[in-house]
Amino acid sequence: MHVALELKNQELKGLKKALESKKKRQKKKKDPASVARAKERMKAQEKEEIAAAAAKADKKKLKLNTKLLREKTTVENKEKAEKKRKEVAAKKAPEKEAKAAEKTAAKALKDAQKVSKSPKQ
Repeated sequence: MHVALELKNQELKGLKKALESKKKRQKKKKDPASVARAKERMKAQEKEEIAAAAAKADKKKLKLNTKLLREKTTVENKEKAEKKRKEVAAKKAPEKEAKAAEKTAAKALKDAQKVSKSPKQ
C-alpha cells in the first residue's frame, strides 16, 4: 500500500507540474506586448504580400506594354519600308520605261536590218 501511495504522490506531482507549465504558456500567449508584436508581424507580412502582388502586376503590365510597343514599331517599320520601296520604284519607273523602249527600238532596228540583209526569195 505504501508503494501505491508513493505512485499516487508522484503522479500528482507530475500533474501539478504539467498544470503549472500550461499556465505559464497561457500567460505568455496572453501577454499584450507579444500579441501586439504578433499583430505587427502579421500586418507587415500582409503589406509585403500586397506589395509583391502589386510589383508582379506592374511587371506583367510593363511586359505587355513593351510587347505591344515592339509589335507597333515592327508594323510601322514594315509600312515605312514598303512606302520607301514604292517611292524608289516610282522614281526608277521612267528610267525602266526608257530603257525598255530603247531596247525595243534596238531590237526592231536589228530585226529590220536582218530582213533587209536576208536574200529575197
